[in-house]
Amino acid sequence: MATECINTIEIRLVEPLDSTFAQTARTYIDGLQSACGCLDYTLTRIPREPGLWRLTGYWESESLMTRSFDEAPMMQLLDYLIDTGASLSFGSFVSLVTAAHGN
Repeated sequence: MATECINTIEIRLVEPLDSTFAQTARTYIDGLQSACGCLDYTLTRIPREPGLWRLTGYWESESLMTRSFDEAPMMQLLDYLIDTGASLSFGSFVSLVTAAHGN
């Protein structure tokens, strides 16, 4: 299945939380990966920036990606991140080739 859309969440953590973040985030990522249309989710630590992580989702379609933000796994992850005081930046990218062909 081709990737039509990608969403990113850049997560800037407070330093004390950083050491346990990846392990805790994995429990939420497992739920995100089960969403309809999700091809994969990855969590990457940004090496040059202490406390900065990037969560990237790969999707079959833009509509399924958008719908996932209203589902429980994403809401639970966002609640967790907000509770920790993390700073969040959202981005999304849509394949122009797929969009031009109306798929």
